Amino acid sequence: MDFKDIPSVETPLDAWPKLSEFDWIKDSSMIYGVEHNRWKVEEESKKVYGFVWPLALENLQLILKYSPLLEVGSGTGIVAKVLTKFGADVVATDVYPSFSWKTMKWNNKYPFDVGSYFRVKQIEAHKAVQKYHRNVLMCWPCYNKDWAFKAAQHITGHLIYIGENNGGCCADEDFFNLLYTEFELIEEQDKPQWYGLHDYISVYKRKVT
Repeated sequence: MDFKDIPSVETPLDAWPKLSEFDWIKDSSMIYGVEHNRWKVEEESKKVYGFVWPLALENLQLILKYSPLLEVGSGTGIVAKVLTKFGADVVATDVYPSFSWKTMKWNNKYPFDVGSYFRVKQIEAHKAVQKYHRNVLMCWPCYNKDWAFKAAQHITGHLIYIGENNGGCCADEDFFNLLYTEFELIEEQDKPQWYGLHDYISVYKRKVT
């Protein structure tokens, strides 16, 4: 197993791995040791692609159903790039550049480059939702930050959410309270999970009032 085993923008569509082919990434017995370097692969994947990666073929097929899409908090743009490769129409947005020249520090724990795989428009999430009238894709919103909640308040259609649920390491309590009261869960799907993470793909639809 090596970093090359993680699918990328270069992976042919007809060779994209299915969910059942990702069992190795959550195998705790492969975290340590010289021969089994899953931990190193995980850390490299987060640095290059972000927390949401990888996604399985079934995951991409589910998300594609809701195109055209607005992605908020796009990060590297890897998800938007691959979805576009599959035929989706995606507008990718994020608010922060990767590196702050003012503080001379990375804005992310993992110094990946925002927009390194796809054109990412710099705009706040809630303003993007108000500007682009599309279904919204949100992947691993920042823990204990309110931008996901502010954005969700303006969603009128579908929200495709990829991340951990309430009590995990994504978004804040207001965001999940809003989901549970003003949205209806219509689809849910497993995704490849690194050991110790509990992220899923959930599709919500705004309730009609």
